[in-house]
Amino acid sequence: MSARFQSEFANTTTLHPVGGVALAICAAMVFVLPRRLLLLPFLALLLLIPASQRVAIGGLDFDLIRILVVCAMGRVLIKNEWKGLRFCGMDGLVLAATAVAVTIPLVRTMSTGPLIYLLGRAYDAVLLYGVLRVALQSRADLLMAARVMAVMSVPVCCAFALEWMTRYNIFSVFGGVKAITWIRDGRLRCQGPYAHPITAGVVWVGMLPMIASLIWLDAKRWWLGTVGAFCSLGIVYFCASSTPVFGAMVALGAGSLYKFRKYAVPAFWGSVAVLVVLHFVMKAPVWHLVSRVSAVGGSTGWHRYHLIDQAVNRIPEWFVMGTHGTAHWGRQLFDVTNHFIAMAVTGGILSLGLLVATLWVGMQWARQRAIAWEVSDPGGSKLAWALWTSMVAHSWMFIGVSYFGQAAFVLTMHLAAIAGLHLMRGAATAEADATTRSTPARRRPMYLQTRLRGQRGVTA
Repeated sequence: MSARFQSEFANTTTLHPVGGVALAICAAMVFVLPRRLLLLPFLALLLLIPASQRVAIGGLDFDLIRILVVCAMGRVLIKNEWKGLRFCGMDGLVLAATAVAVTIPLVRTMSTGPLIYLLGRAYDAVLLYGVLRVALQSRADLLMAARVMAVMSVPVCCAFALEWMTRYNIFSVFGGVKAITWIRDGRLRCQGPYAHPITAGVVWVGMLPMIASLIWLDAKRWWLGTVGAFCSLGIVYFCASSTPVFGAMVALGAGSLYKFRKYAVPAFWGSVAVLVVLHFVMKAPVWHLVSRVSAVGGSTGWHRYHLIDQAVNRIPEWFVMGTHGTAHWGRQLFDVTNHFIAMAVTGGILSLGLLVATLWVGMQWARQRAIAWEVSDPGGSKLAWALWTSMVAHSWMFIGVSYFGQAAFVLTMHLAAIAGLHLMRGAATAEADATTRSTPARRRPMYLQTRLRGQRGVTA
């Protein structure tokens, strides 16, 4: 899916006047907004403008997000905002994964032909991640990002509802998305400004936990979290794709386990043990279960099972340095609808291992903060759990789709947010202490009143 989308618009300037004006406004916002709002113009372009909008210069493709990244890097360098960053393990994993994804294909092909495409991927991964690390450094930054997502979910959901009722995609005026909505097995698969209906659902499932966290974290705007969560789920419904639907179910289920967060690791290994047992007692391999799972009619579960099965059977082919392609694996298997397998095909076991390590570190760091801040900062604890939930949802959806474009942005945003959360360490507690000393008792936020009662030996 990603390859088809990228090749369709490669080396072609596709820029609607409205898209050009939106880009100019967002570029200006990058330079004038305070750092805590730096994510706003990125989310505006990501969520409201089709990814096909781009400018081609000398064989190089710059979609609107890439252009905005250049502006943001200029701002960061001019204002020296990069000096406040500290290097962490997540930064190293992102850099290592990018280096592997660029180097191994070049060595495997012994050609510079794919160099421009690979450098484009590196550009998206490293520079975008760096900008997001600058934008998401504190709990206040994360809350502001969640509020922006919740606000933007309303017009996007309305556009999806209109598309569902009329079968006309209003974002088609930009070009790059279909005007007439695709129907599969009698169900409309709305896509709005996104590259594919699955991409639309994945983007909003990824943002759902942070939006829903506003219900508990923002006493004045709890209603915004409720509306945003409802609209996010509405978009997932309108896209009518099994992967996002199950991703939303996983996100809601994982988020509801906050009280049992200390048992997440034993539960994970218990699930692995169950799958191993099922593998040996079932007639078919355990991954055959993927073919039986469908939330909507017409789901391609068998294709996903067949892809996994062929990847397992052909481990020697891709294990060391990946492989040139998967079209010879079977019918329609050129379409790698599995992010884990896509990474294995790109860079072999090293690329796949780095992806798994990134997911594991992200979930572990978020879970550790959720436990560590349970008493000192309950609000920060719930926000960390929301990020943990997002990573769990991404891990599940990786089985059904290979991330690119808008979906990859959301994943990168969560990795940068977790890195910033990890580096806060005791910062959230120190901030709470400062707020406590400077704020009258009757005006203190509820989570601070609860914290003080806990320190005095009173059960919260």
